[in-house]
Amino acid sequence: MNNAIGKLTAEWAQGSRLPLWYEPETASTNLIAKSEVLAAENPISLLVTDFQTEGRGRGDHTWENPAGACLLSSWVFQMKRAPQPVISPAVGLAVFRAFQSTWPSLPWSLKAPNDLYLGDQKMAGLLLETVSTQDLHRLVIGLGANILGKPNLPTATCLCEKITLTDLDWHAFLDRLLLELSLAVSTTTDRLSDNQVTALLYALNLYPGLQENYTNLLPDGSLVTSAKTIHWSQL
Repeated sequence: MNNAIGKLTAEWAQGSRLPLWYEPETASTNLIAKSEVLAAENPISLLVTDFQTEGRGRGDHTWENPAGACLLSSWVFQMKRAPQPVISPAVGLAVFRAFQSTWPSLPWSLKAPNDLYLGDQKMAGLLLETVSTQDLHRLVIGLGANILGKPNLPTATCLCEKITLTDLDWHAFLDRLLLELSLAVSTTTDRLSDNQVTALLYALNLYPGLQENYTNLLPDGSLVTSAKTIHWSQL
């Protein structure tokens, strides 16, 4: 693989005829997405870059990355109604499924509320934001993933530390990711399905850093242990 991940992802989007915004460097793809740089009539759009100068995580966290080594992307979906709180665990599960189905031999897991782990190290993170104007609702899914390289942190890892990645592999992953994300945002209910509950409970309990396993996950996104119940949005 010779291209930067951002450029390679942009080439995939062009081949898939997915509305695309791409620049080698920008402040933040989520910031660009929320400024409505793409036409509002597009049901799905992708923004991608090779380097972010103001990459953000959840809360006041930042996302730092070696230039060209990480997937720095915002996936924008038009929705008929404002996204429900359960959209966050649903999208987390979609990302988990996309990576696990593409590379099933690797030890993937989810850490609530927004991190994907490979073994005991973080590989990807999510930042979900909503833009609503009158009857138009747009869900912005910011996905940052360490692919060719990683930040200089002992808690981080990248995909290419575990496998040899080819362009075809990456395109296959993006195909699956788009499918999984589209399915995750296609429902407008305020409850997770039985299948989502079962799959999320499995993915969450795979995380090696858990102090105590989850005994249940309620359809409204509440996580249950023997000691407490806490909603996904409160994490």
